[in-house]
Amino acid sequence: FLVAGKFTFTLILSDVSLIITLFGLTWLLLGTGHLKILSLPIGYLIFTYPLFDYLPSNVLMHLQQITAWLAAGLLKLVGITVYRDSIYLELPNITLQVAQACAGTSHIVSLIAVSVLLAHVTLEGWVKKIVIVTVALFIGLAANGVRVAFIGILSTFSRDASLHGPWDIFYVSFVFLIGLAVI
Repeated sequence: FLVAGKFTFTLILSDVSLIITLFGLTWLLLGTGHLKILSLPIGYLIFTYPLFDYLPSNVLMHLQQITAWLAAGLLKLVGITVYRDSIYLELPNITLQVAQACAGTSHIVSLIAVSVLLAHVTLEGWVKKIVIVTVALFIGLAANGVRVAFIGILSTFSRDASLHGPWDIFYVSFVFLIGLAVI
C-alpha cells in the first residue's frame, strides 16, 4: 500500500499502509490470538488521519447541505424568517454560509471515535456497538445543525455580537461537547 500510494500520489493509501503493516506484523510476530486482542487499538489509529479530507468534495457538500437544512428548519421553528439556498442561509439581516470548515466533520469524527471506545467497553454484541456508533454520527450532524441555528439566532437578535457567540462558544467544538453529553 505504501509503494502504491507513493507511485499513484494517493495519500490515503500511504497513510493506511501503516495500519495494515501493524496488523500484518502483529499477526506474523504474535499470532492470531494477540491479533484479536490488539485489533481495536491498531484499527483505532484510523481516527488519527483526517478521514474527511480524503472524501470527494461532493460528499462534504452533502454534509454542509444537511447542516444548512437542519439549521433552516430550526430557525423556522423558532419563528425566524430564513431562506435556504444549498449551503446559504439568508436571514433578514445577514446571509450565513455553511462553509466546508463549518460542516463539523473533524468533531463528528472525534465523536465517533469516542463512541467506538464507549461501545467497546460498555456494550456486548456487534449490533449494539454498530448502533451506538451510527447514532453518534447522527447526533453529531444534528448538533452541528443546532450550532448553526444558534449562530443564526444570535446574528438575528444581536447585530453587534460575535458571529460565534460570546467567548466563541459556537465554534465547532460545540458539536463534540453536545454530542458527547447526549451519548
